[in-house]
Amino acid sequence: MQPDDAVLFVHRANTCLPDGGLPDAPLDSGSGGSATPLDAAPPPDAFIPDAGAGSDAGIPDAGTTGCGDSVMMVVQPRFTLTTRGSKFALLYVTPAPPVMRLESPTTFDDLDAATAPLIDTEIHEIPDPALGTQCEGCISGGDNSGGGCNYESNTPGWNPPTLDGGVGGSTIQTIGPYEAATRQPTSRTDLARWLDGLGYVYQTADLDALEPYVSQGWSVVAVRVVQNGSFTGGLQPFSMTWAGSEVTVPLRLASQSSLTIYISADHRYELPGAHVSYAGFTGTTYVTRNEVSDLRDDLTAMRASVDDWTHDVKVVYEDKHVPVTKPCDEQGCCQSGTGSTNGLMWGSALLVVMRRRRRTMAKR
Repeated sequence: MQPDDAVLFVHRANTCLPDGGLPDAPLDSGSGGSATPLDAAPPPDAFIPDAGAGSDAGIPDAGTTGCGDSVMMVVQPRFTLTTRGSKFALLYVTPAPPVMRLESPTTFDDLDAATAPLIDTEIHEIPDPALGTQCEGCISGGDNSGGGCNYESNTPGWNPPTLDGGVGGSTIQTIGPYEAATRQPTSRTDLARWLDGLGYVYQTADLDALEPYVSQGWSVVAVRVVQNGSFTGGLQPFSMTWAGSEVTVPLRLASQSSLTIYISADHRYELPGAHVSYAGFTGTTYVTRNEVSDLRDDLTAMRASVDDWTHDVKVVYEDKHVPVTKPCDEQGCCQSGTGSTNGLMWGSALLVVMRRRRRTMAKR
């Protein structure tokens, strides 16, 4: 597995979630519900689609429940497999039972393009005799400055995923290349029994990592993937949406050293201690790009007092070979002759040119 490059959170106020995200029925054969009993065998491999681009992103809406604030988390599993393929499961946690759905395959590419740092190119000119000579100060209009490139006018727009469609509930769901099951465990033992019932192999460290969230009443989402053959890259992103108003990032489950966390909302939201490399409207939403390097504790986003615009600028230095520059009065440049021009005037002109050149060199 490769650590996530980025995670997207979408916060919406006064919305209505599709039906789903209901508490799980007890996992026993007498529950009378549709939950998987503990003694049931795990689903056969044929039940799980091959890990590839799914075509059922438009899963019909399962109905509508109560309305209020909601939070969506979008992730994109990334991994590298050998030619033999593999079968594995991913575990996520959410503060409340989620509704799940596939999202656009280009979700994170589009976000990165819309919020990437602006590029400012500073050109360092290197005189190169092989390119000949050029005269300085003879004709106006020459432009030897480096300058920079401002891509702000070409910044692509980006709109957040909508909340229409999706599936939820306590049964095992097939969503594109994923097979997902959700549960609100009541204890560490309950969590272990549920994972055993799903046929998952896990370590004590997995239970240790999840136990703090179980004690807080969070839901656990188990996502299984089967890939036949080699694979490198990311599967189609999928979202988990739940009722709530706080954007809390469960960083204690992260294994990487840094993470980019996008927050899409009506206003600017920041994570404590994060570097905000972009904040502003892109399309129909205000997006904040938080670069987090301390992943030891969970972080809850805070709304900024002012929706300030922020956009990092990345300076790129570039060497450029140019002809050797000669003062205008040198023989062979644009002035020549038998000396009819006053020598004192020549000296003044030369002095001005040399002073200007010294200032330019000092800047460099």
